[in-house]
Formats: sequence, structure tokens, C-alpha cells
Amino acid sequence: MLGMNRLVACGLMIAGMLAPFTAQARPWLKAESQHFVIYSAASEAATRAYAAKLETFYDVTGAFYDQMSDTIVPQTDKTRFTLLSSVALFRTVRPNIPQNGFNPALPCREGVQYFSTADADQNNRLYGPALDPDIDLNLAYLFFAYNSEVLHQRFVKLPDWVSKGLNWYFMTAVFKDDKILIGKAPPNIAMSLGDGHIESLRDDRPLAFGDVIADVPVSKSNADMYALQSWTIVSYLMSDPDRRAKFFSYLRQVDNGADPMTAYKATIGIEPAQYDEVLKTYMRKGMHYMSYKVANLPAAAVTVTSLPDYPGDLPLVDAAIQTCQTPEHGLELLKTARKSAERFPNDRLAQTVVARGEIRFGDPNAAKAFLVKTLAADPKDYEAQYLLGRMYLQLAHMGPPEDRAKNYAAARAELGKAYKLNPSSPEGIYFYTQAFRDRPDYPDDNTLHAVEVANSYSGDRYDLYYADLLMRRGRYAEAMKIVDDHLAEAKAHGRRERADFLQSVHDALAAKTPKGEFPADFDKYSALPVD
Repeated sequence: MLGMNRLVACGLMIAGMLAPFTAQARPWLKAESQHFVIYSAASEAATRAYAAKLETFYDVTGAFYDQMSDTIVPQTDKTRFTLLSSVALFRTVRPNIPQNGFNPALPCREGVQYFSTADADQNNRLYGPALDPDIDLNLAYLFFAYNSEVLHQRFVKLPDWVSKGLNWYFMTAVFKDDKILIGKAPPNIAMSLGDGHIESLRDDRPLAFGDVIADVPVSKSNADMYALQSWTIVSYLMSDPDRRAKFFSYLRQVDNGADPMTAYKATIGIEPAQYDEVLKTYMRKGMHYMSYKVANLPAAAVTVTSLPDYPGDLPLVDAAIQTCQTPEHGLELLKTARKSAERFPNDRLAQTVVARGEIRFGDPNAAKAFLVKTLAADPKDYEAQYLLGRMYLQLAHMGPPEDRAKNYAAARAELGKAYKLNPSSPEGIYFYTQAFRDRPDYPDDNTLHAVEVANSYSGDRYDLYYADLLMRRGRYAEAMKIVDDHLAEAKAHGRRERADFLQSVHDALAAKTPKGEFPADFDKYSALPVD
């Protein structure tokens, strides 16, 4: 797997030009468009332009995905993005990351948080000789991360070469004048910047394209080349109306359960072994791209509000609290949130952030008064309803044993209400199923199905939890397959603690250890910060 953590840690580096980060109050904006909510420390003009590009990307890629899949995308809340004025601010989220480090997407059990930085043009200057001059790396890596999440929502099943290829293909979207250009890039954009090396189909030794199509497993050393070749195949298939129609037919068949190679032969029909010559010719003649005229987004389509002068970059603290944090840094974030809550006792964002922080890292009961008051004023407030359920669930997990049954019952009641308000929220579904842990039939068939749905909506964010449930039902082989995928990834990225724990889980599954003797709550390892 070509992981965004590795890719971005190397790819988005601002080369030694930044002053040390110090927390300070700065003006923040909140922008809302049709599909997105943006908390921004950049200028209003930059924020509006950013919102317009996100909406255009959503519309153009959505039009393609509507042709590729019959899946009806679940109606969810607007996707949240955080636009930083400087990459240095990212250390509020990850304090131990190198000064120049950055990651555009941090998935966690709480959801996915997306980040951009307005000073990423320095990346373009740093890597300019290898890139199309119109590529904005800041947007490119963000589009990669966001599109990866959308793919999981759109498709039940995709061959690995397709998901990687589509991600690379759409990440290269270029905004130029009044157009968006899709697929416009020389091969060098489809690259990993790991170890400072840019893979090239012209200069490096490619894999057999037939093996890529057949999804033959590749070694870690070939993962970047695999992604590059997947991008090139997708570019070729998208470059001609007839090939594009066959490609879309193939995707529909696979998504509806057909064997990928059987569907491939029935639709696309190009012998996989022929791709070596076909794509050499395609690249030699020049990569094809599509151009679409973009209508200017009316000013009224993006509402921009100036936020109060919060201490400590509160919108960024809020995003950070919703990522996978160590308890120590989570408590530091909560302390910052408490300062804003004290200063702005009637401010919705300030009170919500401190409630969220108390539930995760502090005193969950401290959040109750605000949440109950908010729901009394608006019983359909999903965020407050969800957080109230999370509060009781946290108390059930961490509170006095004598109150556990009462708190689990309250968590089921409150998270059940949240589910009715927003039945498509992966996080809401996930935590709702957690509220049944004290039931003697846990996990029943409904719980398993619900976690499958949450996992599908979220891009497999809860698959270790799903493996935990499969183990509890005696389905050891299915659980082991999930665990082994995570174990291989942990080893590949040098995450020793995670790998050691998952190895113990693998061994327990291999021995068919009864659930009562199993390593406790191994799904918790999906919540460790591993980026």
C-alpha cells in the first residue's frame, strides 16, 4: 500500500524556512459552502478561492463516479477542512513532527480531519523541476487523501490498481484560468518522493503491467512503481471515450460482485501482457488530459464568518482533539480549550471543543451541563446528541464499576437518538455499537452488520474492531486476515510497539484462543497515532 503518511511526510516539506512555532491568538474564519466547512487562518480571499476549488473538485469527480458506480452516496454532514496560514501550525496537531512535516489527512475512530497550508507553494519551488508548473502540491496531496475516502464510500469493492490509479489520476487536478484540467501531468507527478527518489517509467525498471492488472502482490520496494503504473493504466483508459466506457462498465461489474479478471476480459479486453507496448506508445505520444470550463462560484455560495479572538488557535485545537492523540498531548489540547471556554462562556464552538476534550481526555461529566442545555434548545442538534452519547460511553468504559450498567444503558439511549438524526455517520454507528458491550449476546448479528456498514462508509477505519467482533464470534480466519494486513503494514513502517501487539493477536487467533483469554480490546490499536 502506498501510504499517505509516508508520502506526505516526505512530499510536503518546507525546506528550513520557518520560524519556530509559538502559540498565539490569530484571526480565524469559518467558511461554509454546499459540501464543505472550512476553518481558516488564511485570508478571506484565499479561503473563498480554496472553497471554490473544493466544490469544483467535488462536482467534477462526482460526475465521473456517478458513471462508474450505482452506489448511492450516503447523505452525511459537510466535510470539514482546516486551512492553515503556515505549515508550522501543524505542530499543534502533532507536536513531535519535524518542523517541516505535514500531513493533509489524519483518520481516526473520531473521523477524518483534513488539513491544508497556504504556504505550500514553497514545495512547488522545491520540487519544481520534476513537476508540471501548474500543479499545486498543497491541493494535490489533499485531493489524494480526500478522494481516497470518497472511493470507499462510492465502491464496495475495487482492485488495488484501480483505487491507486484513480487517486493519482484525480489528485493531479489543475486549476488554470477558468478551467479545471483532469489528468494533466507528465509521468513524474505520479510519484513517491520517498527518500528523495522520483520513480520514472522511463528511467526505472517497471513491473510487468499484466501483473499489475492481475493484482499480483508486490514487495515494499516496488510499491511506488506499482502506484505509478496503476496511474498510467488509468490515464490510458480514461483518455479515449470508447476505452473510458469499457473501463466504467468494468468498474460497475466489479462493484456489483463480479470477479475482477472475468469482468476485465468481458469489458476492457486488452490482453494485460500487451500493456507494456501499448503504454510505452501512449507515453511517447504524450499523456492525455481532460479540460472543463469552471463557472465562477458566486460569492453568496460561500459564507464567511470571522470567529472570536480565541487563545491558542481554537479551531485547530478542535481538529487536533478529533485525531488520534496520546493522552498526554490530548490533555494539553484540553487545557488550551478550557481557556477559550472560560473566556467565551456563551460561544458555541468554544463550549463544544471543551466538551469534546473533556469527554476524551478529561472529566466527561464536565461536558454534561452544556450538552443537555444545547439539546433542550434544539433536540435535533446531532453534534450535541452524539457527544452526549459519547460522554456516557466514556463513563461506562472509565467510570466507577457500580455505575457501568447505568452508563451503558444511557449511552445506548443517547447514541440511538444520534443514529436516528444521522444514520450515515460512520463514527456515530461505530460508537453506537460500542454501547452494547455489556450485553450478553454482544456482538449479535445486528452489531456485526452495523460495523460492516461503518467500515464501508469510512474506508476500513474500524476493521480492527471488526476483527475483534469476528474473534468473539469464533470466526478466527476472517479476523486473522484483517490483523495480518495491519501487522504487515506496522512492520513495513517500523512501528514496533504496534507490530508486537498485533503479532500477539495473530498468535492468539492462530491458536483459536477463547475470547475470555484473548488480548484485551485489541481494537484500541486503531486509535493510536501512527502517522
